[in-house]
This record gives sequence, C-alpha cells and structure tokens, in this order.
Amino acid sequence: MYDRKKKYLILSLVCIIGVFALLTISHMPITSLATDSGFDTSYDSGGSSGDGDGILILLDLAIRYPILTIIIITCIVIYTINENKKKRAANGNDYSVISNLNVSPEDRDTLMKAYEIFYNAQVAWTNFDMPRLRSLLTDELYRSYENQLETLQLKNQRNIMRDFKVNHMSIVERKEVEGVTTVCVAMNVEFYDYLIDCATNKVVRGSDINKVKMSYMLTFVYQAKAIDTCPNCGAHLTQQTYCEYCKSNIQTVAREMRLSKKEAVAQVTEGE
Repeated sequence: MYDRKKKYLILSLVCIIGVFALLTISHMPITSLATDSGFDTSYDSGGSSGDGDGILILLDLAIRYPILTIIIITCIVIYTINENKKKRAANGNDYSVISNLNVSPEDRDTLMKAYEIFYNAQVAWTNFDMPRLRSLLTDELYRSYENQLETLQLKNQRNIMRDFKVNHMSIVERKEVEGVTTVCVAMNVEFYDYLIDCATNKVVRGSDINKVKMSYMLTFVYQAKAIDTCPNCGAHLTQQTYCEYCKSNIQTVAREMRLSKKEAVAQVTEGE
C-alpha cells in the first residue's frame, strides 16, 4: 500500500512539474529561445540575461497561479516527509512521534536527548560496546550493565535489540537539588528483543519474529554547573572527586545528561 501511494505521489508531482514547465515555455519570448539555444552563445561568467528572464517568468507564474505553486510545494514536502520516515524505518529507529508532541521546545529537546541516550545504550549493549555504555550511563548503572554483559559473554550469548519505534514519550518530573537536575521520562516503545547463542546463531530466548511493547520509566541526571565547594565542610575544592580538608569523597554527576535508572513498567509481546 505504501509503495502504491508513493508511486501515485511521484506521478502526480511529475505531471504538475510538467504542466508548470509548459506554462513557463509558453510565456517565454521566441527571441529568447533562439538566442539561448545551441552553442553559438558566448560564455559570460556573470550569467546570460536569459537566466534572469527565466527566474522572473517563474516568479510571475507563481504569482499568477498560486494554487498550482501551493500544490507543487505541498507535494514536495509530503514526499520529503515520507522519505525521511522510510529512512528511519530502514534504520530501525523511528522516533518521529516525538516531533509531533504538543510540548514546549525545551521539553521536546529533552525528550529527544533522552531517547537518543536510551537508543544508543541499547545498541551499545547489543554490541558489547563498553566505552560507549560508560559515556551514556551513570557509574552505578554502568557497573550493573557491565556485570550482566560479562555473564552473557561467559555463556557465549548475545542480547539483540533492534528496530525501535517510539509510541509515546512524556516528562513525568523535573527537579533540581543542589545543582543536580533529575528528569523522569515515561516512554512506550516497541522493538525486537531476543537472545542468541553466538556459536549457532540460534534464538535461545525471546523472539526475532514478534516485537515486544515496553513501557519504561527512565531517570536521567545531569549537573548544570561544576561543584566548586565541598558539600560536607564547605571548603573550596581543587579537584572534583576528593576534599583535601575533610578527606571526603565527592560524588559528582556528569555535566551532560546520563541515564541513571531504567525501570520496566509493563511488557506486552505481539501475538499474545
């Protein structure tokens, strides 16, 4: 059905452009066509006057036929949007729903960043990319993931998660305590989630045929400003992890947003 609609859209666009081209030619002076045709014209680095006339004619037609112009622009926009959706689907990462949410630009940017972290963390998990995981997660969550991935490697198994599609996202809570911002995000997403045996490449748990629909509560943290005083004694800090005066270890949070907690709220498998 999608391919048929796409063909009709392309055909309609070609027809409209063809009509526009015919209208343009019909408004061109005959002398202009004769002068600009063939190889007899001399090269002019500034462009020929015929080019300027053509632009003026196009502008004139756009003013005379506004409905036709609107139709052409609309077709181009629709085609571009459909192509972008197709590319996202081909990459297994469709998050177009976030762009259509009725939220403030700040919240939309936060949700886009939250999903980007979530998605890249799942890809890193699938590929056993520990450095990438470390850059996306807090230290505590990273250590938990590291232990789980080590167990998978000992079993010679791999957890594959792919073809993500976001159904809904919303910010549940945003708060700031002592310079640390915490953002809680509710997300409903569907994707394939299964374990394979690396030796046989066979699925040993989950399904590579049916997607799972997951509802998550995701918690992200970041620190807008660097800590310059010890939270225990108030002394000026010369380094971010240790106080030279009271000998306290300083728990720091990354300046960029990182995932600190991922809680599965509900799960449904297709076909159940």
